[in-house]
Amino acid sequence: MTEVNTTQTNQDGIKSTGNVLVHYGTHRAPTTVTHRPITDHTCATTGADPKSLRTVARLFESKDTPVGRILSLFAKTRVDISRCGLKLPTGGYLVRASKLEQIRKLYDEADDELERQRGELRIKFPALIAQSKLKLGTAADGIEFPDPEETAGKFSHQLDYTPDPTAGAIVLDGVAEEVAAKVRAQADKTRDNSLRDAHAGLIKELLGFVTGNGKDVGILGVLGSDCTIKSGRFNGLAKRLEEARDLNYLNLPEVNEVIDALKPLATADLDSARADDGERRKLEVQAKGLVSSTTKALASLGVTL
Repeated sequence: MTEVNTTQTNQDGIKSTGNVLVHYGTHRAPTTVTHRPITDHTCATTGADPKSLRTVARLFESKDTPVGRILSLFAKTRVDISRCGLKLPTGGYLVRASKLEQIRKLYDEADDELERQRGELRIKFPALIAQSKLKLGTAADGIEFPDPEETAGKFSHQLDYTPDPTAGAIVLDGVAEEVAAKVRAQADKTRDNSLRDAHAGLIKELLGFVTGNGKDVGILGVLGSDCTIKSGRFNGLAKRLEEARDLNYLNLPEVNEVIDALKPLATADLDSARADDGERRKLEVQAKGLVSSTTKALASLGVTL
């Protein structure tokens, strides 16, 4: 099994060792509900199966409300925690022990804000329901709306810690030695594969800054268009590159090579690219070359795009 260096020193000079798998989970109240009377009427009229056709009613809005702010808080907290560790394909983030205080602080701050937003939700809930009923018209008569306390209580989050699944031995007392040996060998192989997949996922994340990630246009898309070149994407890449080096738990050369290759792009002279279209094209060509080299690095880890 691959050895991972887990000894770290915190700001107080105290050494901490080991990794922990951190899970951030959230629970939320539904913002919509199936309108049973209308669904039943529609299905009876059309002959449709209620499992295939249903009418959904919105209980309350999330945009520009405490509900939306809670959902945004959950999303931000998840991202902040994810940046502290290496995401495993089996779920959770593998975090060095030295990062646990930082993660706990992130969670505690989010928990305080969640409590504040839940209080806001209780106060504004009657107005949210009134607005919803106004928009639903007479269809609101067939809906049982929840109460403020019940709804606020359903918005919660938790931080769970489990042992590092990529380390330690499996105890198989009483199992035939031949079988036990095969199980342990397969477990070691699975651990190695899980860690390598996690590192590949880190490279794909870095590549996403350049190519885009489905939600945001990447650096390459901006350079290849007439869009104004803003520094946000480049600064975001630069910050994640710094974090990525510490997340290279296996010290894989592929990860370090990608970090070194992308750094010049992250720190490119954007003023020149904005002022001179020729410089912009050069930067675009550089970005395309980096996509190619990063894709090759992923291929060496067994990942094809």
